[in-house]
Amino acid sequence: QEPPTVVEVKPLAEPMAASAKVVEKVDPTIQDMGNHNSAVATLVEPSAAAERLSEAERLRFAGNEAFKAGEFGTASKHYHGALELDGENVAILSNLAAAELKCGDFTSAAMHAAAANELSGGFSAKALFRQGQALEGLGRPTEACEAYRRALDVEPGDRLVRQRLQECKAQL
Repeated sequence: QEPPTVVEVKPLAEPMAASAKVVEKVDPTIQDMGNHNSAVATLVEPSAAAERLSEAERLRFAGNEAFKAGEFGTASKHYHGALELDGENVAILSNLAAAELKCGDFTSAAMHAAAANELSGGFSAKALFRQGQALEGLGRPTEACEAYRRALDVEPGDRLVRQRLQECKAQL
């Protein structure tokens, strides 16, 4: 058996300055705190998860713009793309339900609004309202009224929800 190889390690003349230069290339506002591995790695290589969430937000915003322009099918496509990247985002689910309502796809709207409600713990008045609208569209006024009641529990002063509830009750 051979003896281990001994390698002489010579210290750098300026070890801190060399690593600080790397940080400066990434972001000059980062203070040199002596630990140069974690901050540099995080800034140089954003995680795949962060990139995925960023793309989901970009698609959600694109969906919002399409929705505002009255392009509900396009908005729905953007929201679907966002949902594939961030499947537990209440805003994406709720916005998708709104676009589906405008397209007359009440079954999908009810499903996505229900998912948003479940994720929010039942505290998203928008999602509850959209669920009510979808259930009304499906001809299920009793369930729709219950969704509107729950939305009013969350946002008691919402006049639109109160009006929708009254109109829904008239269908019973």
